[in-house]
Amino acid sequence: APNDYTYTINMEQATITGYTGTDPAIQLPTVLGGYPVVAIDDSAFSENSTLQTVCFSENIISIGSYAFEYCTALSNVYFPNSLQSIGSGAFRKCVNLTELSFPNSLKTISGDAFNGCTGFTTIELPNSVEAIYGGAFEDCTNLTSINYPTGWKTASSDIFAGCQKLTSIVVPEGVTDIPSNAFFGAEYLERVTLPSSLESIGSSAFRGCIGLDSLTFPDGLKTIGLEAFCGCKAM
Repeated sequence: APNDYTYTINMEQATITGYTGTDPAIQLPTVLGGYPVVAIDDSAFSENSTLQTVCFSENIISIGSYAFEYCTALSNVYFPNSLQSIGSGAFRKCVNLTELSFPNSLKTISGDAFNGCTGFTTIELPNSVEAIYGGAFEDCTNLTSINYPTGWKTASSDIFAGCQKLTSIVVPEGVTDIPSNAFFGAEYLERVTLPSSLESIGSSAFRGCIGLDSLTFPDGLKTIGLEAFCGCKAM
């Protein structure tokens, strides 16, 4: 019910700041206080141990930092087709999340967003994703496959650190640049398939990939950034 939510109004738009209800399954409201709901605030639902299903309403653009952190019962999340950014630690330690469908509107996945989400086995990211930040999928210990979004431009370290079962990645045809730090600290990665379209590998892109044993560089590769393969002992 709308009165189960706390919210703020700014520029004629509503942001959900908290939830006082006890329902295990909720459909987020599209309107609060007469204004469209466009965002979830930082820590709005954090540590809610009863919440199992969250269905987002269609105008939500951003999910704040730690918004659903430690929602340990959360197993079903339905994102809207308007979502552009997922905040730092937004779903950190949501251990019962097993699968997610990300919309083609998504551009940014912030640091630690899904850190410790041990229920994931596969993740399919939309090609609209441009930025993935540090630790976003760190310690997703059961993750066996994730695709490489073709729009990816910005990364930071340890995105895939601790992903024990993530042993291979395919960089799809058409990708020309692997961003700096993309696979920094992905210590369990053994095989990476590079596309013939690849022209540059960013600095520290594969730094600390101690399991990476071989890599075939395409003929068109022009630049390899500083310390791109630093610490790749197996190669």
